[in-house]
Amino acid sequence: MMTGDNINALAAIKQAYEISPTSNKMSIRYASLLHKTGKSESAINILIELLTRKPQTMRGRVLLAEIYLETSQMESSIEQYQIAIITESDNLNVKFKLASILVTQKLYNQANVLLTELLTQKSNHLAARILLAQSKFFNSEIQQSLKEINLALKLEPENLVATNLKIKIMEHL
Repeated sequence: MMTGDNINALAAIKQAYEISPTSNKMSIRYASLLHKTGKSESAINILIELLTRKPQTMRGRVLLAEIYLETSQMESSIEQYQIAIITESDNLNVKFKLASILVTQKLYNQANVLLTELLTQKSNHLAARILLAQSKFFNSEIQQSLKEINLALKLEPENLVATNLKIKIMEHL
């Protein structure tokens, strides 16, 4: 439900956007607010226009990927995250987000490659280590899953998610 504050903010950002429609900052702010107020298609159109003009705009690309994800347009979301990774190959957050989506879509081999790359960049990334163990488990790579979860538990021995996953893995040995 739109409150008076949301309506005022949307009107102010829209006015600023109309004054400077080629501004990256205004395009992203306006698209973000449109999405938050339930106008996702309009937000998508603004971001596509922005990325047509300036394809290297990472914040716009990631916002577009997130909107696609939240509106259940998985293939489009994955595509935007993949482009974002090409643009900024060292962005671990984007790699992790894409890997998470790939796992939910049962694209385990792609997720495993991405998570392995991420862990090469930052070997102590606990969430990535656990996600890789989960992905390998779901892909019936039980021994590799066990190896990954043991590495995760070395990082944080009391981690409940990792401990529960290890129990589940052990049941499949």
